[in-house]
Amino acid sequence: MTINEREGAALLKLLKISRLKADETGRRIANLEAAWVKTDASLKLLADAVSNEEAAARAAEVVGFAQLAGFLTGAARKKATLEATKTQIAAEIESARGDLEDLFIETKKLEHLVDRARLAAQRRDRRVEAASMSDAAIARFVRKNER
Repeated sequence: MTINEREGAALLKLLKISRLKADETGRRIANLEAAWVKTDASLKLLADAVSNEEAAARAAEVVGFAQLAGFLTGAARKKATLEATKTQIAAEIESARGDLEDLFIETKKLEHLVDRARLAAQRRDRRVEAASMSDAAIARFVRKNER
């Protein structure tokens, strides 16, 4: 294996790694988006539960309002936690998308280098072939002229 072949093999390995990282980042984005959707659904369920508890408290009047205060306190904490989680997930999604863009650029650069290495190898092979044909032509010429 020559230096150029080793370089080409190394570039192909780097390209494969870059593509694997891009696939992994894509899966991470999909998982984060699913988590964001679940968190958003939890916020909606919480809002519905608060509405139901408020309606039940109105029906029960005085006793219901005392219990509602405790429920609303817990619901407010849970809502704040869910919103913080949703914000964190959104930030992670943006970060992962930035990573994916960087990986795409890296992959394109590596693909370009692999193509250049392949073309250089083809040019080298053509030069070797042309040189061997010239050597063969010279040998035939010498043999013809020796007779």
